[in-house]
Amino acid sequence: MQSHYVQIDQNSILAFSDLYVSVFNAAPWNDGWSLEAVHERFQSFSKYPSFFGLGHITNGLPDALAFGWSERWVNGWHFHLKEMCVASHGQRQGLGGKLIAELEQRLLPQGIGRVFLETGHSAPARAFYEKHGYRQLALVSMAKAIDA
Repeated sequence: MQSHYVQIDQNSILAFSDLYVSVFNAAPWNDGWSLEAVHERFQSFSKYPSFFGLGHITNGLPDALAFGWSERWVNGWHFHLKEMCVASHGQRQGLGGKLIAELEQRLLPQGIGRVFLETGHSAPARAFYEKHGYRQLALVSMAKAIDA
């Protein structure tokens, strides 16, 4: 079995679309993504000036991804992890933990001092992130639907 990490950019991000759809259209998420919507989402994110993505490939097929962008803050640069997913066959096998550790190691030389992310309060992903050292902050996520 051959596996390796690849840096994801505007030219390679769409190769991870099927992986994203298969993960987030399955339980527990059951989101209902179309490939067209994922392509729009990925292309939009990959155009951010400070976009950084990391993917994992096994036997020529994408099986994990993590991406986001950095932002200058008062005390240094922070990274916003926008998306991370692992193919179902790689979940609970250590691939996600290795991916996030590799992402963090690749962010360090870029001067990134902190990683932020959002996940559901009761989502299984929360326990994964906590296991890897992430802690809940005293922040509030807010949203408002705007109508014409």
